[in-house]
Amino acid sequence: MVGPSCQAAGPGQHAWTGRQSHVNVYYIVSGDYIPHSGEERGPSCPGSFRRAAVNTGAKDGRYHHGDLRLALVDAAIALIAERGVRGFSLAEASRRLGVSAAAPYRHFADRDELLAAVAVRGLHVFAAMAATEADGAADARQRLAAMSRAYVRFAAEQRPLFDALYRAGLDKARYPSLQGAWAPVDAYRAAVEEVCAGDADAADALAGALESAAHGRAALLLDARDARDGDAVRAAADKAAAAALALIDGRQALLRRADGK
Repeated sequence: MVGPSCQAAGPGQHAWTGRQSHVNVYYIVSGDYIPHSGEERGPSCPGSFRRAAVNTGAKDGRYHHGDLRLALVDAAIALIAERGVRGFSLAEASRRLGVSAAAPYRHFADRDELLAAVAVRGLHVFAAMAATEADGAADARQRLAAMSRAYVRFAAEQRPLFDALYRAGLDKARYPSLQGAWAPVDAYRAAVEEVCAGDADAADALAGALESAAHGRAALLLDARDARDGDAVRAAADKAAAAALALIDGRQALLRRADGK
C-alpha cells in the first residue's frame, strides 16, 4: 500500500503502497451498498453483490456517447464478481449490455484497458475507505494502522475491485489514469517516513513489512471464505491493524535485519 515503488500488482506481487449509471453495481462498505457517483442506493445486503437489470437510459435502447464507457466498467465488475478477474471478455460485456461487439472499442482498446478502468475505480474506493478508517487518527502511527485495516476490509468487501488491482497483472506504466489514481494511496508513504524520522532505509523496511502483513491477513481471510462474515472481516482487519502497530514499534529490529546485522 505504501512504498517507494508502488505499482499495480502482477501475479504474485502485492502493492501497498452525478450521472446515473446504466448498470447498477453496488459496492459494500460496512454492510451497506455504496453506489458510485450518482447511482441510486440499493438495499443493504452484507457480503454480496447485486446486479440490477440493465437500463440504457435511452428511448431507442442504445447508449449515448459517453455513457457506454461507464456501463462497460460496471459490467466488467459484475463479471469479475461472477467469474474471476480473467473470466470475461469485451464481447461478453457487450452481450450483457445489449450492444454490438464493436461498440466497446470506441472506449477501450482491449480488455486490459477496461480492467485498468476497473482498477482506477478500485483505487478511488480503497482511498475513500482508508480515509474513513484514518479519520480521527492521532498520528502517523495510527494512520498506518488504519491503512492496514482498510486494506483487509477492501479485499473482503470489494473483492472484484481488489482482484482487478492485485491479481490482474496490469502494468500501470501503460495507463496514465491508473498511475494517477495511485497518488492518494502512495501518499501514505509520508506517514511511514514520519514514524521512521526520515530514515529512508528504515522506511523501506517498514513499508515492505506493513505491505506483507496486511496482504497476508487479507489472503488468509479470502482463502478461508470468511469475507462474507462481518465479524470475521472486522476481526481480521483489527488483527492487521494490531500487526501494523507492532511492526511500527519494532522498526529498529526490521532495519537491523535488512542490514544483515
